Amino acid sequence: MPCAPVQMAHFDTIAPRYDATRGNERSAPVKLDPAVAVTLQQRALTLRLDRAAAAIAGAFTSANIPSLLIKGPTTARLLYAGEHRSYSDIDLLVSVSQFDEAARTAEQLGFASNPVPAGRARGWVHRHLEGQERPLVHRADGLSLDLHRWFYLVPQNSQLFDILWAGHETMTLDGATVAVPNAAGIGLLTMLHAQGGGHVGAAHERVSADALRAVDQLSDGVWREIAALARQLGVARSVVSVLHERGGRRGAQLSAVHFPGTGPDRWLTAHLRTGSITAFQICRFRPYPWPKRLMLIMLPLVPSLRPDASLKHQAQSATVPNGRAWLLRDFLLAAKVAYTRHKPH
Repeated sequence: MPCAPVQMAHFDTIAPRYDATRGNERSAPVKLDPAVAVTLQQRALTLRLDRAAAAIAGAFTSANIPSLLIKGPTTARLLYAGEHRSYSDIDLLVSVSQFDEAARTAEQLGFASNPVPAGRARGWVHRHLEGQERPLVHRADGLSLDLHRWFYLVPQNSQLFDILWAGHETMTLDGATVAVPNAAGIGLLTMLHAQGGGHVGAAHERVSADALRAVDQLSDGVWREIAALARQLGVARSVVSVLHERGGRRGAQLSAVHFPGTGPDRWLTAHLRTGSITAFQICRFRPYPWPKRLMLIMLPLVPSLRPDASLKHQAQSATVPNGRAWLLRDFLLAAKVAYTRHKPH
């Protein structure tokens, strides 16, 4: 059914900006400690994102498109109670069947496709070019929205949204009620997010810290539910890999108790230990026949494999500066780790 037009206030009215030139609001500049200034900027962005997320989720509901708010604020609520946990975009999960309709609704709210930013890692490039998620940016505010229909290493034909929706809960965000996964669903997505797939620097540290908190803070009852979800979605070995490589001693204990007989994925372990994007893509494309798998792994190196050549060239120049030689070294390093016997970190 066609999506009905959705009206939403301009994001400037959702999160008005302070204008020091109006009336009596002019004041002498205050010099802040750089760390304090960064924290205030992060908190201000978080408030803007929360307000926008509530408005977008409400617009989807009005258009009869169920959606789940994931990552960012849901992770903060579950694992960072009483603490600030920053995030830089909005992530919404919708069903595969309503993905295009949700994208059209987002466009009616002022969002447009976001091209591959320079410097983003190859895993990010693959996710968007495959259609795992669609990156959107608000034309007026510049706020980023990632619209998901599946998630890291979850088989593309899975019922991810339906399974998470079946046990979903609600949370209050900027005075509005939005649908979110339950604790087990958030915990599972946290572990899958920690697989990496292109995170570098602060983002890598943040998702690794999230995984460690999930290991340390979530109860055995929640972990029992996480294990059941992981088996249902076919990602048990992925979760075990993250538990062993990011969860310390308790992670190994949780693996033994809740995933008996399930070993870590050797290629995902290689990725977690070396940062090899090639190893990660081998895991991601495992359901495909080898010819298609090889084509997808080498996609950023061969722009002509996809019709949008300009995007491919941009991805190539931004992420694979040394071309095929870089890819070969990345693969050989990952293979050495993957086929070497080792104990969990």
